[in-house]
Amino acid sequence: TSYEDELDALHAKWPDRPIVQTEGCIDNVFSHGEFKGPGAATPWWENDAWYWEKVATDWGWDWAPDPEVDHPPYAAAFRYARDLVGCLAHRVSGWVDWNLALNRRGGPNHVENFCLAPLLVDGEQLHVTPLFHVLAQISRSTRPGAVVLGTNTTRPGGLWSAALRGPGGERVLHLFNETDDPVEVSVAWA
Repeated sequence: TSYEDELDALHAKWPDRPIVQTEGCIDNVFSHGEFKGPGAATPWWENDAWYWEKVATDWGWDWAPDPEVDHPPYAAAFRYARDLVGCLAHRVSGWVDWNLALNRRGGPNHVENFCLAPLLVDGEQLHVTPLFHVLAQISRSTRPGAVVLGTNTTRPGGLWSAALRGPGGERVLHLFNETDDPVEVSVAWA
């Protein structure tokens, strides 16, 4: 998640300083049960549907007092999109995925924090994951020099939004619906 309140507080304290998310990724996704470690059978390799199912867990599962509440299983593509759109909506001026390409086991990694990546490589085989498409969709229309516009979104359980004005005056609206239900949206630019 993007920690919206913390980002807003940081911007309020230093409004002229850029905020950059430097470690965006889906980390330690194999921390629980049958998916743990580099020898685990990776359920997501060449299985795009897996990214949209709430089956991934992260590092919090191992230490959280109540992991089902504090770090419940999530859909990797949804978490990635929420982080990107949520960060944009709260004045993050740069977002970097520190693992653009990894091997199919989520490495290499010297601390066994095996991660997901937009691109997975196994020998000469390249798999473009759904995370790549999420990142590409937002990157295509969010240009350097864009300014965040305030949004007044009534979010019906699972609708995320970020609005920007590009350097050429173009307006961009990112909407992400993480539910299975259609959401009717009405947009008014002030």
